[in-house]
Amino acid sequence: MKPLVMIAVFGGGLASGVYAQSFESGTRLPVNSVSGSQFEVIEEGSVGSPQVWCAAATYSNDVLGQYAKTELTVISPRGPSVTSPGRKGVVFSTDTTGLDVVPRAANSATTDIAGVTFAVSMALTFCDEEGEVN
Repeated sequence: MKPLVMIAVFGGGLASGVYAQSFESGTRLPVNSVSGSQFEVIEEGSVGSPQVWCAAATYSNDVLGQYAKTELTVISPRGPSVTSPGRKGVVFSTDTTGLDVVPRAANSATTDIAGVTFAVSMALTFCDEEGEVN
């Protein structure tokens, strides 16, 4: 029985490492790559939507090198994480080509609606100079 438990524990560790943490924003929120233009901001503690948008904008700017005229779009609204099992996250994309969501400008910093879009420059206004939320 012990070897079976060890295999299960070791195998589970490998499965959870598939999406390695790729970035931690100034908000201290982990951001994991999902694909070339998609990434997920993982929620921690009692963060709000502005912190999630700040983390997404910082990742787009610092990691993807996409800032000027880049739109961030919520692809998968706040819910169970796709990269960190047991956690909550929001999947964003910088390219909506071929996706099923219809982008629409945000009226507020919500992360609960697929398709909501903010320009990176606008989302960065939720951050202070250190990349933390204002």
